[in-house]
Amino acid sequence: MLAIDINNQVTQLKGKLTSNTVATIKNKAHRNIVKTDKMVVNLAQVTDVDTAGLAWLLFLVEQAKRHKCQLSFAELSEDLLKLAQLSDVDQLLLSPSA
Repeated sequence: MLAIDINNQVTQLKGKLTSNTVATIKNKAHRNIVKTDKMVVNLAQVTDVDTAGLAWLLFLVEQAKRHKCQLSFAELSEDLLKLAQLSDVDQLLLSPSA
């Protein structure tokens, strides 16, 4: 299960960010994340992540650019960073998008 808690300019993801949970996220969930001019996605409470979860985070980056939202990620786990490095997309997660 994945919970998304949006409060002001911080989005807290809680739970697993995997192919099973990403498939259950409503299509409009990303709109609430990128509807402000600046958003931080905190990943401290993400307990598991796979390539589908990484792809969803990259989708958020793309949507943020589209909506002119400065998006950044906080508290990325070592597993997520390793997966992003293996996929050669770690800089997309470490640099704020605009």
